[in-house]
Amino acid sequence: MWDDRSEHWINDSKLCIKGVTVAIAYWKDIYTSKADINWKLRQWQGIKGNWFNWKVIVRQYRKGMPEQFWASFSENSHHLGYKAILKQLSLKRKEKNHLLVEKIKAEFGDCFSEVFWYKKDGEIHIKS
Repeated sequence: MWDDRSEHWINDSKLCIKGVTVAIAYWKDIYTSKADINWKLRQWQGIKGNWFNWKVIVRQYRKGMPEQFWASFSENSHHLGYKAILKQLSLKRKEKNHLLVEKIKAEFGDCFSEVFWYKKDGEIHIKS
């Protein structure tokens, strides 16, 4: 269960701290907390990719009604699987980011490279 705000929350989670179940939405905060540097950091490294994917799917699912979600992520009256949904969401994110970059490049014109850059290994790179 992603979070404890849903009507579907049944107070059940794989992460339980001192008898308190922790919904997935809060896992990043807990696993990356600086309160105890050694606390489960390696475990977070192993689950953070899945955590991000779950977050992306839940956000999309909650944008509207379940019927709207499945209308977007179905083919031939069958729901797409987890990986196919993630792939479509990734493509949408890339397209949205590309349009945003083009808009910003147009706004900043020749100044873009002076504002949107970073240094890596002593070399300057223009953001894309």
